[in-house]
Amino acid sequence: MRIREGSLYKSHLTGKVSQVGRLWHRMYPVVVLKRNPENPNKPIPRNTPKYLELITFFPDDSVDSREFLRFLDQQQWFQKLWPVE
Repeated sequence: MRIREGSLYKSHLTGKVSQVGRLWHRMYPVVVLKRNPENPNKPIPRNTPKYLELITFFPDDSVDSREFLRFLDQQQWFQKLWPVE
Protein backbone atom coordinates (compact mmCIF):
# COMPACT_ATOMS: atom_id res chain seq x y z
CA MET A 1 0.00 0.00 0.00
CA ARG A 2 1.46 3.38 -0.97
CA ILE A 3 1.71 6.19 1.56
CA ARG A 4 -1.13 8.67 1.13
CA GLU A 5 -0.29 12.37 1.33
CA GLY A 6 0.32 13.23 5.00
CA SER A 7 -0.44 9.79 6.40
CA LEU A 8 1.40 6.56 7.13
CA TYR A 9 -1.88 4.92 8.14
CA LYS A 10 -2.05 1.24 7.12
CA SER A 11 1.33 1.30 5.39
CA HIS A 12 3.78 -1.52 6.02
CA LEU A 13 6.08 1.01 7.73
CA THR A 14 3.85 1.24 10.82
CA GLY A 15 3.40 -2.50 11.26
CA LYS A 16 0.38 -4.37 12.57
CA VAL A 17 -0.43 -7.05 15.13
CA SER A 18 1.58 -9.79 13.40
CA GLN A 19 4.33 -7.52 12.01
CA VAL A 20 6.87 -5.27 13.73
CA GLY A 21 6.83 -1.76 12.31
CA ARG A 22 9.76 -0.12 10.58
CA LEU A 23 8.94 3.20 12.24
CA TRP A 24 9.13 3.88 15.98
CA HIS A 25 7.87 7.17 17.37
CA ARG A 26 8.37 8.63 20.84
CA MET A 27 7.61 12.01 22.39
CA TYR A 28 9.42 13.18 25.52
CA PRO A 29 8.37 16.27 27.51
CA VAL A 30 10.93 19.07 27.72
CA VAL A 31 11.64 19.91 31.35
CA VAL A 32 13.46 22.99 32.65
CA LEU A 33 15.27 23.12 35.95
CA LYS A 34 14.52 26.06 38.24
CA ARG A 35 16.73 27.20 41.07
CA ASN A 36 15.69 25.83 44.42
CA PRO A 37 16.09 28.53 47.10
CA GLU A 38 15.92 25.93 49.87
CA ASN A 39 18.55 23.62 48.36
CA PRO A 40 20.80 25.10 45.63
CA ASN A 41 22.22 21.64 44.85
CA LYS A 42 18.81 20.19 43.99
CA PRO A 43 17.00 22.17 41.25
CA ILE A 44 13.23 21.94 40.85
CA PRO A 45 12.05 20.36 37.56
CA ARG A 46 9.21 22.19 35.77
CA ASN A 47 7.24 20.90 32.81
CA THR A 48 6.99 22.99 29.66
CA PRO A 49 4.45 22.75 26.82
CA LYS A 50 7.26 21.55 24.50
CA TYR A 51 8.16 18.00 23.48
CA LEU A 52 11.18 16.35 21.95
CA GLU A 53 9.91 14.08 19.20
CA LEU A 54 12.09 11.16 18.10
CA ILE A 55 11.49 9.00 15.06
CA THR A 56 13.54 5.84 14.59
CA PHE A 57 13.16 4.50 11.06
CA PHE A 58 14.46 1.21 9.70
CA PRO A 59 14.22 1.69 5.93
CA ASP A 60 14.05 -1.12 3.42
CA ASP A 61 14.07 -1.04 -0.38
CA SER A 62 10.31 -0.46 -0.66
CA VAL A 63 8.61 2.45 -2.40
CA ASP A 64 7.04 3.43 0.94
CA SER A 65 10.47 3.74 2.56
CA ARG A 66 11.85 5.85 -0.27
CA GLU A 67 8.79 8.12 -0.23
CA PHE A 68 8.99 8.58 3.53
CA LEU A 69 12.70 9.46 3.41
CA ARG A 70 12.03 11.90 0.56
CA PHE A 71 9.23 13.48 2.62
CA LEU A 72 11.52 13.91 5.64
CA ASP A 73 14.26 15.45 3.48
CA GLN A 74 11.81 18.12 2.34
CA GLN A 75 10.79 19.18 5.88
CA GLN A 76 12.53 22.15 7.48
CA TRP A 77 11.34 21.15 10.96
CA PHE A 78 12.98 17.74 10.72
CA GLN A 79 16.64 17.19 11.65
CA LYS A 80 18.39 13.89 11.02
CA LEU A 81 20.59 12.84 13.91
CA TRP A 82 22.17 10.03 11.92
CA PRO A 83 22.37 10.03 8.13
CA VAL A 84 20.80 7.26 6.09
CA GLU A 85 23.34 5.78 3.68
